[in-house]
Amino acid sequence: MAYQFEPNEQIADGMKRIVREEIDLALAKLTDAKEDRHQAIHETRKCMKRIRAAVRLLRDEIGVTIYQVENSFYRDLGRKLSAMRDSAVMVATMDTLSKNVAGLSADDRFTRVRKKLVSMHRALSRKVLHEENLLMKIVKELKQARKRVAKWPIRKKSFAALRPGLKRSYRQGKKYRDIAWNECTDENLHEWRKRVKDLWYETLLLQPIWPELLKPCGDSLHVLSASLGEDHDLGELKRLLHDVAKTGLDKKDVQFVIQTINRKRKERFPEIWMWGKRIYAENSRAYVKRMETYWEVWSRDENRKLKQEEK
Repeated sequence: MAYQFEPNEQIADGMKRIVREEIDLALAKLTDAKEDRHQAIHETRKCMKRIRAAVRLLRDEIGVTIYQVENSFYRDLGRKLSAMRDSAVMVATMDTLSKNVAGLSADDRFTRVRKKLVSMHRALSRKVLHEENLLMKIVKELKQARKRVAKWPIRKKSFAALRPGLKRSYRQGKKYRDIAWNECTDENLHEWRKRVKDLWYETLLLQPIWPELLKPCGDSLHVLSASLGEDHDLGELKRLLHDVAKTGLDKKDVQFVIQTINRKRKERFPEIWMWGKRIYAENSRAYVKRMETYWEVWSRDENRKLKQEEK
């Protein structure tokens, strides 16, 4: 169940298969009684993100109406599961911060703040995990969404079905990189991160056409996406701490952690910009043309292999 095209597979068949497999994976996670519920929710949200990337890639093929319906559906479904996961990420971000800053884990100020976040996460987890009706409703909605996939009107059988989406994705990634460079706000960085993730998922889809080249490219996109994601988590943690300070926690403790966050974020940016300049080094037209050329060569080679096997 790899998130990628298979040899000699038509675009429409491949995209629909991939989306259905992601839905099936989410359903399996949510309905498996042996699966850790926290992990099941995490994996389901990842499935929703991969499906949304596929939907955005196909926007020009399936049309604006279907695109808006499906994109909104998977976005809203992911949000229903986000509260518990987000609180877990905040605790994990604190732990990562402690590993990267010498002596931080032993600092009483840090320990008191982390203890408060853990308490908040546990309270939220108990609430979400006991809402079985919510999870069963999501399962029902996913089963209905799976049936809709067959009706997606993907008419182009060739690379042409992917061309507009790939061009838009690369162009927007480059655009938001430049916006974030000129105005480095949390909002601009987050928008860039979303476009980087889209390009990463698209590279995973296309990886079979030239694995030796596209796997390292995908790995580089994953590194950039992860770095932007970690920066986003630090920004979200900072915002959360401002709210936590109003609950009776010592403001000096909170300010100490916020200052540590600001310092670590500043240290990360040189690497982020380095990856951004390399990944978005060409224009969108050249990028799409290059991918299309790889696709055509791969398709011819795979078709030749198939004919030889049939002899």
